[in-house]
Amino acid sequence: MNKKPAFTLIELLVLFAILAIFSAIAAPKFINYRRKIRLQSSVEIMKTSLYKNFSSARSQPSIFGVSGISGGNSLETFKCDFPNCTTKTNIKNENLRSNVLLDSDFEIKFLPPHGDANFIGGDTLSVFLNYDGEQKEIKIYKSSGLITNEN
Repeated sequence: MNKKPAFTLIELLVLFAILAIFSAIAAPKFINYRRKIRLQSSVEIMKTSLYKNFSSARSQPSIFGVSGISGGNSLETFKCDFPNCTTKTNIKNENLRSNVLLDSDFEIKFLPPHGDANFIGGDTLSVFLNYDGEQKEIKIYKSSGLITNEN
C-alpha cells in the first residue's frame, strides 16, 4: 500500500497559529489604514466641491456656495442671485465616504467676479470631518481663498 504524503495534525495547528498571529498584527493596521483612506477621500471630495464653486463664481454672475450640517455626511452645493442670495437653488448633493461625518455646521459662499470666499466668522473657517474617532480639518482662508487640510 502506497501512502500519499500529507500534513500531520500538529503541522496544521502550527500553520493556523502562525496565520492567527499574523492576522492579529495586520488587522489593526489595516483598519487604521482604511480609516485614513476614507477620511482623505472625503477631504478630497469636499475640496473639489469648494474649488468647483469657486470657479463657477468667477465665470458666472451668481453666488455659488457649499454648506453642510453637523452630524451629516453630505455637502449641498447651491447657487443664488447676486448680491442678496435670497433664494438658493440646490445644484447637487455630494456624499462623503460612508460613515464619515461632518463635525461642524458651515456655509461658504463664493462671490463673483473674483470668487471671494464669504462666511460668518473670522478670516478662516475650519470644517472637521470625523470617522470612528479619527479627525481631519479643512481650513478655508477668507482673504486668499486658500483651502488646506490639516492633521
